Amino acid sequence: VLALPEGMRGVSCCLVSLLPALLLFNRAGPNVELGFRQVQVGMGIPTSIVWVLPGANNALWWTFQERQELQIAARQVGQPETCTVWSKPFEVRKTKVGAYPVALKLGQSVRHLLCLCVDQDAAILS
Repeated sequence: VLALPEGMRGVSCCLVSLLPALLLFNRAGPNVELGFRQVQVGMGIPTSIVWVLPGANNALWWTFQERQELQIAARQVGQPETCTVWSKPFEVRKTKVGAYPVALKLGQSVRHLLCLCVDQDAAILS
């Protein structure tokens, strides 16, 4: 039950609770941050980036519902975003449940092999 101030009585309103589309976990290593970003459909333009610190988790909400594609990047903790190399976009769907090896560059030369896990609801990436 939501109590409204006297001046707002009679005004139509509703309370909305948003659940994240994806829960993100970083188990890549003690000094590796993981970045996740959705690519805008048809434009190839990235949207906001969600960075997950080592050993931490975060949430991602889809900006565009038409096509849900993500890119992933890894970087050393504290490195500037200009040193980031992004993966090719991949689609996150319930039919793509499983674990996938992903090789990402840390900086300009070091490669880092990650295991990307997608759960049964296509709701958790780690």
